[in-house]
Amino acid sequence: MEQIYPWPVELLTDVFDRYDGATEVVWLQEEPENMGAWFFVHARLHACLPDRLKLRHVSRPDSASPAIGSAALHQLEQADLLRRAIG
Repeated sequence: MEQIYPWPVELLTDVFDRYDGATEVVWLQEEPENMGAWFFVHARLHACLPDRLKLRHVSRPDSASPAIGSAALHQLEQADLLRRAIG
């Protein structure tokens, strides 16, 4: 999603309807959990999800900093995010 405000209910409903075989929606954010949009979108996503879809989220752990500060550790975290999001 590129825009979360105003909340795009109609757009999301159309997307969910297009994927009638889907069983899950994953909110993936690169920011630490306490810094990203998850707290804003969580209830809003639940409110517009069809009953057949389960919602889960994947993010970096809570942190006081938006970045790890090491390119090598960043790459490890990035790989972990993708593994948890898509398996």
